[in-house]
Formats: sequence, structure tokens, C-alpha cells
Amino acid sequence: NDCDGEVDEDFDAGPTTCGQGLCAAAGEATCINGVANDSCAPGAPVDEIDDGEDQDCDGLSDEGIAYTTEFLQNRFNIECGGCHGNNGNYTLGADFVAQSNGVPANGSNMAMITPGEPQNSYLYHKMAGTQGQAGGRGSQMPRGGAWPAHEIERLRLWFLDLE
Repeated sequence: NDCDGEVDEDFDAGPTTCGQGLCAAAGEATCINGVANDSCAPGAPVDEIDDGEDQDCDGLSDEGIAYTTEFLQNRFNIECGGCHGNNGNYTLGADFVAQSNGVPANGSNMAMITPGEPQNSYLYHKMAGTQGQAGGRGSQMPRGGAWPAHEIERLRLWFLDLE
């Protein structure tokens, strides 16, 4: 159709994908009468729910929803247990909330956990990488790699919900 003697040389017909998360869809690229068409139509985003899926189709799952204590305990056991198992200045334990609530953080004048107040909780600052601003020291946790911003926000929301 572009009069160069070649047929569909710049067009790839076949399966296509579009959207992300639960909005991801499949379609088909076709060329009909010189007009390229892609039948792929992504699904419509909806509000996030706490299920590990990406309902709002932004590439992140469960953002804006507070973590549960059970989820954090399990995740901390996996990601932090190596350093805070049975050694160091702080031991994670089977109930990190009971063991940390109101307990002064080593090297800081704030508690490890202050319910409802992430800004006054040293654990939050260590996870967010703001421990220096909170009067603390050392590296951001966990040592295996910092959590992305939307996960730090979920942690902050957990602190706000903690009573």
C-alpha cells in the first residue's frame, strides 16, 4: 500500500498484549485495506484490595493498604532473622510487636515501635532509610535490599493502624 514494491514490510501481524496487572489483555495485530489494527483492549482498573494483585493496573500491588502484623512478622522473619535472630543488639522474636512496643532503640532516643506514630518509631526510620534524621545510625534495613516506596508507605499505614 505504500507503493515501494514490497508487501507489509513494516508491519508485524500476530498476537499482541496490552495493559498491566489485572488489566492485562491479549489481542491480534492485523492489516486490513492498508490500515493497521490492534484488537487488544486492556481491562478497566479498579480499587486495590489486599491480595497481592494489581487491580488498579499501575504495575504495583496492594499499594495504599496497610500491612497486617502477621504479614510483617513473616516477612521480618525471612528478611531480618539472619541479623536479628539470636544475635546482635536486637532479637526479632516470635512477636516483634510485643517485643518492640515502647522499647528504646539502641543508639536512638525513640522507641522501636510507637503505635500510631511512624515518625516516632525507630523501626520505621530504619526501614525507610531515615534513621540518621531520627538520631540513629547504621544502614537501612533490610540489608538484602531496601523496600520500594509503596511498601514503605504500606508499613507507615500499618504503624498508623497499630493500637
